[in-house]
Amino acid sequence: MSGLSAVIPTRDRRPVLEACVEALLAAGAREMLERIVVVDDGSTDDTPALLGAWSRDPLFETLRSPGAGPATARNRGIARVETPFVLLLGDDVLLEPDALRRFRDHLRRHDLRNASVFGNVQPDPSAASPFDWWNQRGGSQFTHDRVRHPFDAGRDYFYTTNIVSPTALLRAEPFDESFPYARYEDRELGYRLARRHGHRIHYREDIRSRHRHRTGFLEWLDKLPRFAWSALHFAGLYPEDTALRAELGISRAEKLRHFDTGALLAAAEILARHGPGYPAGDAVFGRVFADEMVAASFRVLQCFFRTCELRRHLGLPPLSDPVTGRDAEELGQEIRSSLPGNL
Repeated sequence: MSGLSAVIPTRDRRPVLEACVEALLAAGAREMLERIVVVDDGSTDDTPALLGAWSRDPLFETLRSPGAGPATARNRGIARVETPFVLLLGDDVLLEPDALRRFRDHLRRHDLRNASVFGNVQPDPSAASPFDWWNQRGGSQFTHDRVRHPFDAGRDYFYTTNIVSPTALLRAEPFDESFPYARYEDRELGYRLARRHGHRIHYREDIRSRHRHRTGFLEWLDKLPRFAWSALHFAGLYPEDTALRAELGISRAEKLRHFDTGALLAAAEILARHGPGYPAGDAVFGRVFADEMVAASFRVLQCFFRTCELRRHLGLPPLSDPVTGRDAEELGQEIRSSLPGNL
């Protein structure tokens, strides 16, 4: 027995799920995994047909979940795992060929009875949007560059994109199924594991994978209502933790009242005109200034729209510009209409 199995929740993503599993097999899954458990969380595409084919392979176990979200799907998958450790893998994450070997070697060298280990995730060049390149290299997603200690990355790094954890611990502390969306359900578990058990998260920069999921900035804005709901739900589970409320941006949203119309329009104009240079490859001085301007513009607009959505969920009045008299909803619509769809 290898000591390691994989759990992959999925929904309506047959093409990328197939690529994810192909990469897993190319990384040596038949030699290094006891089982691959794929949990279909209520797909309406032809994912069930693919899982039907896989179910005839003894390496695979396929399950159906009622569409209640990834937290529920992962719990169902983990319940089927018989190995001491489980690899939680996103259905849009493609492991590099040596990733499983490196995970296995880490398990052999370190005591992970109360710890997890996660690897590096980078945008897949075949699918990344300009916003993805920024968001995964300095924005709010993954943020590997902020890890300060490889054996204590911090509770926020419980990334279910590619993390190996003790099966027994995840059975004792399952994902909270009151989270219906793929947002904060994994971070909440990392928070709870650290708080109740002193759980630590290791980071291996050399365990690499590619994230094949294109999310443009306008699509990200469409998802904001789910993000805001999840953040408030997370904070509501721990009302005594005021620091958590601040970390989730809720305290800032409650305190802010105003915005600067000119600054926000300038940020939108920079994004519409330039676009980031990250996909071009090697950085050169002629590109650095433009890249930094674009990064700052993404950050400003992301903060503005997130704050607006949190205030809406909190039932607070919209932000306003005391100089122009404009409110955030009106300006938000103007900014959205000015941004290119491929951003």
